Amino acid sequence: MDLNKLTLGDKILGGTSLVLVIFLLFLPWHSIDLGFTSINIRATSSPNGFWGVLALLLAIVLAASVVTKLFEVKLPDLPIPLGDAQFYGAIAMLAFLVLKLVLETEALAFWAYLNILLAGGAVYGGFLLRGQGATAGSTPPQAF
Repeated sequence: MDLNKLTLGDKILGGTSLVLVIFLLFLPWHSIDLGFTSINIRATSSPNGFWGVLALLLAIVLAASVVTKLFEVKLPDLPIPLGDAQFYGAIAMLAFLVLKLVLETEALAFWAYLNILLAGGAVYGGFLLRGQGATAGSTPPQAF
């Protein structure tokens, strides 16, 4: 496993996606203080847990797409370059989290806002990767 195989975009996208997986699973999105105790609700739980689950799945896929570069795993051919798919996936992940944030704004925890920032970082990492990777049916350059 050689980390030098990863570009800056790979490192940003992979790192933010991996941290986002952990934060979405274990840290509260909503925190309700009842005085004698507090209730913490994760991003994948109700209300609007569907959007949190979709964002979690995309974060897992994006992190896995970067890890495959470390181990030189051959991914299936996509109709668009892999870097573009990663960029669009990161945008969708950010959109799901923003939608979850906007739909229920009561008792938001600090971690909800940090998740939005991490997803924004993943979009930046995906932006750096745009256009990288082969597409289906593309031919590699030939030597003359």
